Amino acid sequence: MSLRQLFLGFNGRINRARYWGATGILFLVGVVIAILAILLSSATSEKVGSDVGFGLNLIAAIPSLAVTAKRLHDRDLSAWWTLLLLAPLPLVIIGMHFQSGLVIAIILLTFSVLATWFFVQTGCLRGTVGPNRFGPDPLGEPERWI
Repeated sequence: MSLRQLFLGFNGRINRARYWGATGILFLVGVVIAILAILLSSATSEKVGSDVGFGLNLIAAIPSLAVTAKRLHDRDLSAWWTLLLLAPLPLVIIGMHFQSGLVIAIILLTFSVLATWFFVQTGCLRGTVGPNRFGPDPLGEPERWI
């Protein structure tokens, strides 16, 4: 799989090793973006630096989503499962409105459970053995004993 397909394509499957490698690269890109935003903020105005940082992070979200989609595909899950991480958002809005400690606790608990499930699915569990609906096994065909 080419780097272009890895970071910009939403089809196919990748194994855990490639996922963690790509995630490491994306983390380093995020660090560079943060440094650029800080430098721009100190050289110009804080608003310019934050606007540029926000724009660059928005662009960097595309490769992150592409890598995550392919990893979920390896687990035979649709990339739409990524939307689960947005599930606590309505609770955040309600919590901001009512400023309730209980609502904030529920938000944190909900997000923690969803984030843990997502981490285990993408980063810890082996993908589907053999081909699935999203393509061939990135680790190759399983050995046959018969």
